[in-house]
Parts: sequence; structure tokens; C-alpha cells
Amino acid sequence: MIRMRGRLRETEVEVDIGPNDFSTLLETMCIVDRQAAMQAMSVELARQIQTQPDRDAGTAAAARSALHELAAENYAKKPYGQDEEERIVMDGVAALNSELSKQEGR
Repeated sequence: MIRMRGRLRETEVEVDIGPNDFSTLLETMCIVDRQAAMQAMSVELARQIQTQPDRDAGTAAAARSALHELAAENYAKKPYGQDEEERIVMDGVAALNSELSKQEGR
């Protein structure tokens, strides 16, 4: 917020932040107010730790889906009669994905 001649005026700022900027941002936050920065970081870190199992499950599900899609694409690309190996792989991937989903309770 910028104060000009006794009045408050809002200013919007757009910043592109990437992973290489994280340590600099954290350092700057600590320079401005170390206690507030440490408090905010600890709260966020605790929240991220709590959500990790769901993130891991989502990542695993996306990987299984991508693997199945790849197997299905490879099967579809092969001419009829020359696709036996691709069909076996596709069916095997589907069976493994089904078994993993059952084990995860999905």
C-alpha cells in the first residue's frame, strides 16, 4: 500500500516466482521480520506435511494413468495381428493398476 498526501492508494504488483527464488524470498522475509517469517513458515510447513499423503496418492494415480494411456496408445498403433505383445503389456498394466487401487482402498 502506498500513502500519498494523507490518502491510501492500493498498488498491484505482479511477480513471477520460480523455485530458484524460494531461498531469496525466505531470506528477505526473515530480514524484514524474522519472528513473523519463522512463524508463517512453520505453520505452512506443518500444513504441507499433513497434506503429503494425499499428494503422494495423487501423484501415484497420475503415474498409473499415464502408464496405462501409453500402453493403450502403443497397442492401438500396431496393426491387427501384430499387436499381441502390446495387448499383453496393456492388459498387464491394467491388472497391476487395478490391484494397486484395491490395496490403496480406492
